[in-house]
Amino acid sequence: VYQNEDYLIKSSRLGSFNVENLALALLACLDMGFEINELIRKCTELVIPGRMESINLGQNYHVVIDYAHTANAVKNVMDFSRELDVNRIITVTGQAGGRDHSKRKIIGKEVLDNSDLVILTTDDPRYEDVNDIIADILEGNDNTNYKIIIDRPEAIQYACKIAKDNDLILLLGKGSDNYQAIEDRKEYYSEKEEAIKAIKLANNL
Repeated sequence: VYQNEDYLIKSSRLGSFNVENLALALLACLDMGFEINELIRKCTELVIPGRMESINLGQNYHVVIDYAHTANAVKNVMDFSRELDVNRIITVTGQAGGRDHSKRKIIGKEVLDNSDLVILTTDDPRYEDVNDIIADILEGNDNTNYKIIIDRPEAIQYACKIAKDNDLILLLGKGSDNYQAIEDRKEYYSEKEEAIKAIKLANNL
């Protein structure tokens, strides 16, 4: 509702949290003098790489990439995913090295409690051992619905290989980043490219 008129807005953005983000962005643009019908038209074209970005090559399951790497962001994604009419939720995620250790087990609990299977993998380990990072993620958690695959592309390939009809694969943490931070170097890495490769490989596309 804007100036006592109702408007229907269509967007490919997924999740109620993105509805809130979009509404706030629209209000900011309107305050800056943009015209509402033009903004609504732009909403239909809006794509934000790596933010609840769906990868659809015709496979019979869903693959969504999101940059979520904080406790709140992961919770938003998991809460939304639980509302969907999907079969299983398979989450591929890790935690960055050289960052806040305290959030790891919080995020670990969130994904393990709300996924049917979690594949724990690498995510910008920097100078930390990935196995130590994963141990922090699992700390104090009795869930057994996880598998450890250190190599991230291999983890994504495994998720796509085991996915069944209407499963949802969540690839969390990297978003649209174009690198993996390993020790003091940044090695080229694209979550989207790896997801596309894995889907094609699993489905003989």
